[in-house]
Amino acid sequence: MANRPDPHDLAYYSYILAITSSGLLLLVFVVSLAARAAAIPALGILINLIWLVIPSSSIGLALALMARADFRQQEPGKEWKNKVRVGFRINALALAFMLLWTIVIVLVRVLGLGG
Repeated sequence: MANRPDPHDLAYYSYILAITSSGLLLLVFVVSLAARAAAIPALGILINLIWLVIPSSSIGLALALMARADFRQQEPGKEWKNKVRVGFRINALALAFMLLWTIVIVLVRVLGLGG
């Protein structure tokens, strides 16, 4: 088992990617509000950063799942359990949101409702 990564590292990086995913979603939300309020089209380019949420949340979700599987075999501290729990939930919610958002965008473009 020397080649297996430390589950504490997996939990930590999953937690960091959860913060990254939620931070990107918040940044895009604020930028989109500012772009509409200030009527600055250059800010609209930053809205495309939202697509970085898909890889960051999916990798974070995979890391959280691996850490949870390893933590079932060994008992971690409460802090690490919380990091895995937060990493799993936030990454899963961010990924689900982005996948639903992608479906909505595809449907809007296919049906010609986007203008």
